Amino acid sequence: MFVAALISTALALVSFIVVIITGYTLGLVVMFLLVAVAASLLVIDISAKRHPTGRHAAGEQTGEDH
Repeated sequence: MFVAALISTALALVSFIVVIITGYTLGLVVMFLLVAVAASLLVIDISAKRHPTGRHAAGEQTGEDH
């Protein structure tokens, strides 16, 4: 997820440079969409780290029992 957010951010920067060079408004729309995607991916990644599920949560619970 974090890598996908970095890729989206990099693509947003590239589209911003294209907007500066060409002046197309479509590039701005694409840039804002990519930034939104990157932000949502980061939020999902952070929330997943705060609320571990699966083996990690079970491992922590069994560790407390011992």
